[in-house]
Amino acid sequence: VGKKKYIDQIRNNQLSRALRCDKMTYAVLEATLRLFLDEEKLLAGHPVLKMMTESLDSVKDRAAILRKRLRATIGEKLKLKIVDEFSEVGSGSMTLSSIPTAALSITAEGVAPDCIATWLRNSNPPIYGRIKNDAYLIDCRTVLHEEIGFILKAFEKHLGAV
Repeated sequence: VGKKKYIDQIRNNQLSRALRCDKMTYAVLEATLRLFLDEEKLLAGHPVLKMMTESLDSVKDRAAILRKRLRATIGEKLKLKIVDEFSEVGSGSMTLSSIPTAALSITAEGVAPDCIATWLRNSNPPIYGRIKNDAYLIDCRTVLHEEIGFILKAFEKHLGAV
């Protein structure tokens, strides 16, 4: 929609190729939009929305599982505590929104939280958390059950089993 002169200028601009959607992008967009037609499918099939709507009790249960398994893998080298926190929803229409969550607070004697963050970021796959009150926090709202093993392996690699 617009004057032919301006449409032609846009069409001839080299950036138009880089910004144009391909068939795969449209297919993914269509599949995502179709999920919104059925609320049950949407909550089951859209991982971000599923995380956002998960109950706090369920998140706390996962934090307890992570703490227990990390303790069994690493032993007493880590101080592990479940803390009440907030997950930031993100950008777009919800930039200032946050959701109550449970985070695993991790400290290790003689190891700075920055060092723990670097270890985990450089692991494969990378693991991201945040630092607060001189502790490294893993927001358990954003950790799936099947991802706990990655966290255990990353800590074991750097701290070793006891």
